[in-house]
Amino acid sequence: MIRIILLILFFFHIKSYSLQTIQLGVEDINYYPIYGTFDFEDNQLKDYEGLSADIFRLFNKSQNEYEIIFNPRPVKRLYIEFLLKNSNLDAKFPDNPLWNKEQKVEAQKKIFYSDPILEYTDGAFVLNENKNLNINNLKSIGILAGFSPIGYEEKINSGNIIVEESFNVNSLLEKLLRKRLDAVYLSKFVMICKTQKLKKSNLVLFSNKLPNNSGYYYISTSKYPKFIKLFNEFLKNKKNTINKMQDYYLKFKCN
Repeated sequence: MIRIILLILFFFHIKSYSLQTIQLGVEDINYYPIYGTFDFEDNQLKDYEGLSADIFRLFNKSQNEYEIIFNPRPVKRLYIEFLLKNSNLDAKFPDNPLWNKEQKVEAQKKIFYSDPILEYTDGAFVLNENKNLNINNLKSIGILAGFSPIGYEEKINSGNIIVEESFNVNSLLEKLLRKRLDAVYLSKFVMICKTQKLKKSNLVLFSNKLPNNSGYYYISTSKYPKFIKLFNEFLKNKKNTINKMQDYYLKFKCN
């Protein structure tokens, strides 16, 4: 019996020792339910949580070569640190080949991207009474600090739209409801989840009359292309499971 226990411990030690850790840079914000370091009530969590975190933990359990370790960073700092020549971060999430192109070129790093992990749509939420608001009538828009409202740059640069940044989705929503902002630019999934849980879905809507932007979240790395290859195999093999996880979050975590 003792010999069996020793053998189990030995093989566990060998497995742990052979794992290549991936220090994954992630955003230290509340982007519930997709990802973040805060719960719905904005309480600080001990670890990175959400749908994305669950997907990465599933990857850790599905193979014996790599272990993803979460490294939360402020949004603006994350890209800077990730692109450093001798960065302590091995990979970044979320990322997209279209984001921060100039910074990536200046860093002179070859970056490898995974296949798409999650689809997103970012856009403007307005009060129901302002459902016909267009970009020419828009005077103010709220965003999360470190994010960019795609499609509004010209109006912002000309001074026609004032941008207000916040680190807190709840704060942005509250200002929208109090009419201190004309719109809030945010992930469709995040805001719909937020308003559903707060029972305020009848007050706020996603505006199709204002610019919105769709795409995918990826993992990126300049150090471990083999990790990306294995992660892509995982995405392919676990596609149905990941879809079910996403449905679960929308149905049960947002009500």
